[in-house]
Amino acid sequence: MTVSEAKKYALVINGDTETRHLKNVASAVKVLQKEGYEVLVSPSKTYSDIQKTIQKLKDLLKGKSPSELVIYATGHGSLNKEDAQICFADGCNGDAMGILLDELPYQKRTFIMDQCYSGNWSRRFTNKSKTLFISLGSPNEKDTCHEFAPYFWSEDVLDANKDGILSWQERYAYALPHVQRSFPQFIMSPGYKQNGRAPFDSRVTHVADKQYLDRELEKLKQGQSAVVLFAASWCGACKEYKPHFENFAVEDNGQHLFLYTENESLADLYQVKAVPSLFVIQPSPTGVAEKKYHIRLIEDRENLPVEIAESVLSVKDRISLIREQIQNVDKRGQLNLLGQLRRIVPLASPEDLEQIDSFFRGFLESEDEKVRQSAVHLYAEVVTKIYEKNDAKLMTDLAKPELQSNISYFSFLLNKFFNEFFYNQPDAVF
Repeated sequence: MTVSEAKKYALVINGDTETRHLKNVASAVKVLQKEGYEVLVSPSKTYSDIQKTIQKLKDLLKGKSPSELVIYATGHGSLNKEDAQICFADGCNGDAMGILLDELPYQKRTFIMDQCYSGNWSRRFTNKSKTLFISLGSPNEKDTCHEFAPYFWSEDVLDANKDGILSWQERYAYALPHVQRSFPQFIMSPGYKQNGRAPFDSRVTHVADKQYLDRELEKLKQGQSAVVLFAASWCGACKEYKPHFENFAVEDNGQHLFLYTENESLADLYQVKAVPSLFVIQPSPTGVAEKKYHIRLIEDRENLPVEIAESVLSVKDRISLIREQIQNVDKRGQLNLLGQLRRIVPLASPEDLEQIDSFFRGFLESEDEKVRQSAVHLYAEVVTKIYEKNDAKLMTDLAKPELQSNISYFSFLLNKFFNEFFYNQPDAVF
């Protein structure tokens, strides 16, 4: 087998022997081979053997960059502080694995990761250009691969734009409605071009009114984004920036929907405080009817491609989505969402903690014991975080009736907090 820069290569990583993960691998290999990729899969589930497979691919490429490099990781994942790791039969590995994968040459590369805490790998890999990163979860989230992989690698994925090529975005959009326990990510770093026909025109579309804007935004599918420039006819800075914006659209080559408007009513609707202002607008995850779009203000207009790539769900956005979802799901769904909140807490700012605290405390009085216990443990996570930030209002919070009424569920946690932070006596009992 000889290497060609026009060839596409795929590396499949799985450190586990569970049937579901083996099925993920088999489905991925079948699809990748059918779509013309040269696929390498490690014959063993140990880190050392997977390391040898990566080296084999590196030797095969001989320093030449394939037209596309796909890396699919499934199995189990873990965290070492905030650093993600992929787990193998002989232990978990993070930084060393990341370095090995980063050393592989490519013209463009696509990461697809569905192991727990896969979202924590996003910053690691999207800091390089021409990279698409797809993960089943957002940072610090556990996930469930059977909600995603069987649909992502399905042979039933629809060719939505009928160009004869199934893009990664089309696979992502097909799988996303089945995901209930995590917030997936679809992140393109600057310079990445998707396979198949570009989803949008490379020119800027001028939007006259709300009806026109709504019609354009309806074109967005999961994994796609619109970039909207709010301007005004009297604004000198807007006129100066507009050619740069149009040039960004041309260089983007139809990967995003570029829109321009001078409609003041639209600016008021989107709470635009000054012009020119740039927003990235993306469809919210499926199932959140109350919030149709995720909207983010672009701070650095001159570095637009990077800013677009970083327009992923923030901690604040994820908390808001959970808040909207949690009232409309069954008890199992509530447990899943409360668990997601617990994993978000380590990333939360004081303002985020206030947002969590403002709505979840009602679950401390849930009639369902498991939901009540989960809420209690979430409260404990929030309390611990406040301690770390030396927040003076913590003692007041500890005395809240909601907390006292559930004291039987986490008196051991209160003991731990007081012992650790006040008395430093591990064996003390109150």
